[in-house]
Amino acid sequence: MKRVIALAVLSVLFFNTNQPHVPLQEENQRVFTDNSDPAIIGFDDGNGVIITADSTISGFIVASVSPDSSEWQISELSYSGDMIDITQPTPLPIEEIFSNQDDGLTRWSWEITDIFESTAFENTTGINCTCYLSVTVNSAELSSTRLLALFLGEPLHPGVILDNDPEQYGMIPTHSGSVDFSGWISNPSPDSVPTSIHIVNEASSSGLCMTTPDNTTVRENTSTSMYYYSWFNGQFSLNIDISSLDDGWYSVWYSLHSTDNDDVIQHVCSQAMVDNSNPVAFLEGPEQIQEGDGNLIFDAGESYDPFWGKESLNYIWSLIKIEASGNYLVDYSEGLGSSFFVVEDSISGNYALSLLVVDGQGMTARSDIEFSIINLPPLAKLSISGQSLSDGDKMQLSELSDWELDATQSLDTSNDAEGLRCVWKLNYKTIYEGCERTFQWPEEDYNDTILLTLDVIDDDEEYSSITVELSRANSEDSIPLSIIVLILSTLFFISSVIYSRRRNDDMEIPKWNEIKST
Repeated sequence: MKRVIALAVLSVLFFNTNQPHVPLQEENQRVFTDNSDPAIIGFDDGNGVIITADSTISGFIVASVSPDSSEWQISELSYSGDMIDITQPTPLPIEEIFSNQDDGLTRWSWEITDIFESTAFENTTGINCTCYLSVTVNSAELSSTRLLALFLGEPLHPGVILDNDPEQYGMIPTHSGSVDFSGWISNPSPDSVPTSIHIVNEASSSGLCMTTPDNTTVRENTSTSMYYYSWFNGQFSLNIDISSLDDGWYSVWYSLHSTDNDDVIQHVCSQAMVDNSNPVAFLEGPEQIQEGDGNLIFDAGESYDPFWGKESLNYIWSLIKIEASGNYLVDYSEGLGSSFFVVEDSISGNYALSLLVVDGQGMTARSDIEFSIINLPPLAKLSISGQSLSDGDKMQLSELSDWELDATQSLDTSNDAEGLRCVWKLNYKTIYEGCERTFQWPEEDYNDTILLTLDVIDDDEEYSSITVELSRANSEDSIPLSIIVLILSTLFFISSVIYSRRRNDDMEIPKWNEIKST
């Protein structure tokens, strides 16, 4: 017969020595959030109900969709914890009931009557057992099962149900290096049940719950096993410190003893993963790089858990920019598969990257790295009316009234190129802003040369400059105006003197000679 550890009885425990304790929940206390939740199954009676020939067992089902099927079955536990079927699965009729709760859920009631006369017992006689009623509800691909401990006839053995939160897939959370156990253990009689709990390390998961413990020898706590003994009668709750255990797979055996001679009369087993060790965090990446238009990759792929490996590791990344005025969060991400982190290198500055590695049980390890993205200053490019110039060049302007200034070919990384600022200066005094401007010689400037400076500035206030000397057309061969005026004045004076003399000669009075007669 297939070995199973009966549903809630054989719940899988996950030990977590770091994360906060989450209280165990009964299935009928769960809240649905969408149609992907399995049905809630509840019983009107508590564990240990005594069943007689005319007994009726009833309960309810809560779900967001109508169940496709529902059934019940009765089983019992063997000495070693195997679940043995007493009856075959039997269809369970359900009836929708009215509810004034506005939670989007539908409720159904069910009941089982005349269990001893049911067709499920047609091949059985003289039922005297500590049994377990299982109710299963199927909806689409989802299935939900819950157990109720029953005392049928005159049973000799106690019953046991271990608490189990289905939303945690059977994992019972722990806190502060300890694990909380709770459930129900009771005799048909009022006597308490002596119970030993043996936590023992297994070499692999395949060995879990395979070998019943030897309760005849003295038990001592070691790094691979722990032993606990107590008396239970009904609901129980206890806390066991497991911080001394090594990481690994563990079988958790509950051994129920006889009240007469302390012999073990019943075993049940749970499976456990113990994780008391922190993972190891490795973080690799550049510490300094020049600003560009690519990505920086920081790798944490070598991080690991000493026993459980890498599969359950969760990576939490925080990127902080370090500023003189104060640090601030730039980016944040987390995920089971996020073993690397990408940073765009488009924004220069000093950064701190923090990695928190969290294993499946909440144990953590941290690694930090600081790095710098160095800004690349722009490269200024200047042309005047189509002629390219470099720093220190001289240019004689053409005989025009204005000239086109162009700095649009200035260079920077792609992230900064669109935001470049261009500032123009004449003799180191700012006159324009903008990468395309029209230049006119200042009317108040009578000099023949002038210094033109271009500053190209990026968003980090880094800049590049070009200064050139401009001169007006024919300024080197022209005669100063004062000389021209002097020459013209001199020429006018000379011409006036010459003209005056000629006029005086023409106006001289002629002398009459005497006419001599012959």
